Amino acid sequence: MRIDPQNGELRGDGFFKSGYGGRVAVHPDSGVKFEGYAIPYFREAVEMVMRMHEALQGIHSIGWDVAISPDGPIIIEGNDWEGRIPMVLEPDFRRRFLQMYDRPVAPG
Repeated sequence: MRIDPQNGELRGDGFFKSGYGGRVAVHPDSGVKFEGYAIPYFREAVEMVMRMHEALQGIHSIGWDVAISPDGPIIIEGNDWEGRIPMVLEPDFRRRFLQMYDRPVAPG
C-alpha cells in the first residue's frame, strides 16, 4: 500500500507478503477501508523519524516501525528494510531512491 506523503492518506490495497495471503481493500480485523484513510499524527511521525535518523550518522536508509498511540507516534524500532515492496508499489522508486544519494542508476 502506498501513503500520500503530502497528507498521510493511504492509497490502494493492503497486502500480505508472499505466502501469507494477497491484496485486501479492508483491514481483516478492524474493518477499516484502506483507500483514503488518513493516518493520525502522520506529520508528527515523519518529523520524529527524521530527528532519529539525523542522530544515526553514516546510515543512509532505515525502515522505521512506528506505532500511533492516542497521544501521538511512538518509535518501536529501526530496521534494515526490504526495498522490493516499494519497488513494486511506487512507480520509478528505485531511480528516485538512488538519486537521493547521488548514485548512478543503471538502465532497466
